[in-house]
Amino acid sequence: MLIWILAVSLFGLFAVAGFYKGATRMAVSLIGLFVAILLARPLGPMVKPLIPLVGLKNPIWVWLLPPVVVFLVLSAVFIGLSFFAHQKLALYYKYQSDDVTRLRWERVNQRLGVCVGLLAGAVYLFLLAWIIYVGGYLTLQIAAEESNPAAVRYFNQAREDLQKTGLDKSVAALDPTSPFYYEASDILGLIYHNPILQSRLSNYPPFLSMGERSEFQEIANDKEFNDLIFSSTKASITTIIQHPRVQAVLNNQSIIDELRAVDLKDLAHYLQTGKSQKYSDEKILGRWLLDVDEVITQTKKKNPDMSAAELIILRKVAAVLQGASMSATLDNKIVFKLDPAAAQAAAPSPAPAGFGSGGGGFGGGGPPPPVDPYQGRYGMRPTAPSPATPPPAPAAAPQSPYPQLTGEGTWKRLSDRYELSIPDAKGKQYAVTGRIEDDELTLLVEGGQVFVFRRSE
Repeated sequence: MLIWILAVSLFGLFAVAGFYKGATRMAVSLIGLFVAILLARPLGPMVKPLIPLVGLKNPIWVWLLPPVVVFLVLSAVFIGLSFFAHQKLALYYKYQSDDVTRLRWERVNQRLGVCVGLLAGAVYLFLLAWIIYVGGYLTLQIAAEESNPAAVRYFNQAREDLQKTGLDKSVAALDPTSPFYYEASDILGLIYHNPILQSRLSNYPPFLSMGERSEFQEIANDKEFNDLIFSSTKASITTIIQHPRVQAVLNNQSIIDELRAVDLKDLAHYLQTGKSQKYSDEKILGRWLLDVDEVITQTKKKNPDMSAAELIILRKVAAVLQGASMSATLDNKIVFKLDPAAAQAAAPSPAPAGFGSGGGGFGGGGPPPPVDPYQGRYGMRPTAPSPATPPPAPAAAPQSPYPQLTGEGTWKRLSDRYELSIPDAKGKQYAVTGRIEDDELTLLVEGGQVFVFRRSE
């Protein structure tokens, strides 16, 4: 219905404009319309550097506005030329021809202006239909059922009406829009309606190093922003885009350049299946989570004669390693992380007050023992308490059988295995050999320790 209203309005408006403006002005303006459509995109890069100068630094505006500015400028130039051409003809028929010829020309100019105006209306209808076709493809993908702004609802309705009238087939046949736009729209719609895919998105190989940026770390830790996405009442896409966290990403040109370099077809396949066709040959790429139970099992297999004390140490170390992760990125880097919460939970608790020096009770520095009231009544001199026996010195903690690997290292592929170099907390580099079977990565450290990881989905 909206498309028919738009068509009738455009044809009526330009028919009336053509009658009053005449064929000459409408014809020159129509030529300018075609020129503006053809040159808007090629000349857009010339205007692009000017957009940030007016305060619009958002990459969406930097991408959209340059062709629009070129189109409006060229259209305005040809509208000015149309008045110049009309004036030349009007002066000719007024001063160099008789009145009968001049009146005939004016009548023909008006009648023919209606026809040219209808043609211009058809061109503008097709142009607006193309805008609805392209823009509506994205808005339909990211439409929320309850929180859509009125403008988005009307735009989506127009896009649906465009399909019902069949005009979308004609627009699609001449659509110059890059496939990149439609692929990006599909991915945005998929993620918007399936927020759980964000965890899978962060594991896509090109995004592993990008996820370490402060902008994305702040997004992950921002409860208010995550409530907008994961709440039962989904926020509109405009609310999400206008959030300061998203604006910080959109205003970072280096991040935008990295996003543009992503293979969207492979990314879409990865989001749907969890497998990347482009990076499937390099199996180590991705994020890996330490399988603590498997680490204990493999260590027991390698050391069947472990004592009870050694087993206790192993379990304490495993508690510290709980939640450890490793990321292998495209630039041959390894990032090994320990979970601070797990390390803190596994840390030994401080000794209770009353034991050790300065802790009160039986140690030095505590409050004096109470005085017996009978000693003061009968003149008895209080006896000094015998010095407390100092507690035995705690035994030295056994050395952990596992190095505390953390930080950034490197990886390289050698035939059917991987060689890694990972530092520990003191900066010492450890040579590590890795093998992958299915979704399990087994790392053998130079000291004989075993780490087992599972691929994060």
